[in-house]
Amino acid sequence: AGAGSSGGTTSSPGRRGVSSTGERGSSGCNHQYSTRPAAGYGQRRVMSATKSDTKWASTQHRLDRRGRAMGTSFHLIVVGGSSEVGDRMERQLHHLESIWSRFVPSSEISELNAAPDNYQLVSEETAELIERGVQGWALTGGVFDPTILQAMMANGYDRTFSQCGNEEPAHRAGASIGCGGIEVNRTINLVRLGPGVGFDPGGIGKGLAADLIVADAMANGAAGAMANIGGDLVCRGEAPTGQGWVIDVTERSVRDERVALLTLEEGAVATSTTRKRRWRTADGERHHLLDPATGDSSSGPTMVTVIAAQGWYAEVVAKHLIVSGDPTVIDTDLAAAIVIEQGDPTGHTTIGEMGGYLR
Repeated sequence: AGAGSSGGTTSSPGRRGVSSTGERGSSGCNHQYSTRPAAGYGQRRVMSATKSDTKWASTQHRLDRRGRAMGTSFHLIVVGGSSEVGDRMERQLHHLESIWSRFVPSSEISELNAAPDNYQLVSEETAELIERGVQGWALTGGVFDPTILQAMMANGYDRTFSQCGNEEPAHRAGASIGCGGIEVNRTINLVRLGPGVGFDPGGIGKGLAADLIVADAMANGAAGAMANIGGDLVCRGEAPTGQGWVIDVTERSVRDERVALLTLEEGAVATSTTRKRRWRTADGERHHLLDPATGDSSSGPTMVTVIAAQGWYAEVVAKHLIVSGDPTVIDTDLAAAIVIEQGDPTGHTTIGEMGGYLR
């Protein structure tokens, strides 16, 4: 399987994305496995991916699905399950897009953003999305911040990415409000964002979506499952080959050759890069990875790839690293990373136990 850059994934060489063949694909984004994320962040079993030392017989039937959702391409793999499992994964993905997209006026996220002062009943999935966003914000001291919606729009990303251009100037938005005032009652799935808060699911929505649909596939009879949503890749269970899930981390916008080849038994890999999702405005070029302290596009590393156990958490760590530019922020008991710095497209550094996943 492969991983792609944040902003989209495909399995075609030369394009960003996660190829999920179970053999080798091209990558640049996050991957992870999980059932519903556990509450304890300090538990290594929850947040660290599993290295692949297993050689599976791999005689199971494999199903592949490809398409588009959440503004990007997706690739789903089911090993040893019925076609209904693949159908169910795809239906769930499109359902999550319908309730989470900020570009769908009737989505639950759009309704929350339209009336942030109000308490609103939402689905279990949306309540979990908001909760994970708040937890990511708290874990990173606010460096990962899903309340950057106003800043994102001020920078010109106020329509779907394919429509972004230089028609209007971007404006300085200033610091984001943060998640401190967000209220989530998971007992009844009641949410209140708070005055002036706008929630942008962004990458964490893709990572969590991959977590949820892979967990459901495993619960419904799959021997193995993989979801690659725009580069947010989660894999669990038996891979299509006898070598575990093999992930080719390649981002052509950063360098022509492969960045790394990873092997996991199950887990998540998330890649963020400042070289994708860029657009020009009358005030200059922008990219979508914003620093919540300033509201401007970040100036940290060019690309970060993170391995963790869960997709939403891998995404949080990747954003933390790429915005802060500080390798010491990563908890090496819970995640590992590859970092490519600005101006050094041919070299990279590894953080934590990344060496144990490299082939």
